Amino acid sequence: MKWFRDIQKPLLENGIGVFYIDSFSGRGIKYTYREKDNYEELYKVSMVSQGIDAIMAYIFLKDHPRVDANKIGITGTSRGGTIPFIVADKKFTKNFLDDDEGFAALLAMSPECKISGLFENPEIINIISNRL
Repeated sequence: MKWFRDIQKPLLENGIGVFYIDSFSGRGIKYTYREKDNYEELYKVSMVSQGIDAIMAYIFLKDHPRVDANKIGITGTSRGGTIPFIVADKKFTKNFLDDDEGFAALLAMSPECKISGLFENPEIINIISNRL
């Protein structure tokens, strides 16, 4: 949690809102990192489920009166760092969003190594645009 607090403070000081998504505790997963045996718990939640969680957060935030829908970004580390790759693929986002909707910025930090082959021939959303 220290990392979250450390990164949250400068973001807030620069007018960037922070919204945390917990894809695990609501699904009964308590630990995702402590001991190698607990990694089995992590894989009870699919990366696609986490991608859907991220899209649902986007849908919630885009209509919030204090949020600029054209400036919503996503980041994460480790397993959470894999999710920006998932929500960057049009084949995934088209199931939930209109063509002109989606995250304006994606930052994958130390993503999980098991993402190779996640999507065949990905078609990336238009991230760099006049929305920023």
